[in-house]
Amino acid sequence: MTTTVITDNTTGGTYTGFRGSKILEGFPTANWDGNSFLECQRYGSSNWASSVLVATGCTNIATDQSVSSATLSLKINGSGGSDSGYQAGIYQLLVSFVENEVTWNKRNSSTNWGTPGATGSGDSGASALAQYVLGIGSSGYIDFTGSALTSYIQTCVSAGTAPYFLLRKDGGGTNDSTYYTFSSYAASDGDRPKLTVVHTTAAASVTDPQLQAMSRGMPRGMNRGMN
Repeated sequence: MTTTVITDNTTGGTYTGFRGSKILEGFPTANWDGNSFLECQRYGSSNWASSVLVATGCTNIATDQSVSSATLSLKINGSGGSDSGYQAGIYQLLVSFVENEVTWNKRNSSTNWGTPGATGSGDSGASALAQYVLGIGSSGYIDFTGSALTSYIQTCVSAGTAPYFLLRKDGGGTNDSTYYTFSSYAASDGDRPKLTVVHTTAAASVTDPQLQAMSRGMPRGMNRGMN
């Protein structure tokens, strides 16, 4: 069993390649590439903040691997407010984005999201891949994990493609004074997002003709019960 960690640290991790950017409804045409933190909150009516991420290093995992678990980890670097039920969600992003061009309105300089904020049916999945409820005073890394996230990472590994994510607040009432921010790839080495994938080489399937050929080569009586 192999554990592969994808991050953008200059030290640590197995493969580098984890990038992203926050997108802000209050600044719908602004690109935040290079900013040191990601956001996932609601500042008020029509003032949401989300983030888009991609783990490009995942394509280094061989396509014959069977994924047993996947965990997306984000490091909290700021918080405030009193909403103990604040919930963050990770969703599959169905389309790609260009990191230094993405905004609340556009996924690249010439292509709009289906719905601003990447929440349209053609932009992101309807159900969260994983969710996390943050308590007051939460600190350090939080881990998004579960069967839906693992299944998505398996699909990406098998296809040799990078997983794309949308991070957004998806629960916890309407307490707009409560917020959390997370370190991005531009933050300190060792604090950046990471995707941890546990995997093994998938067992090779043996076709019936192969079994028959094997059984024909065995001494008499040893192939009984194999048909």
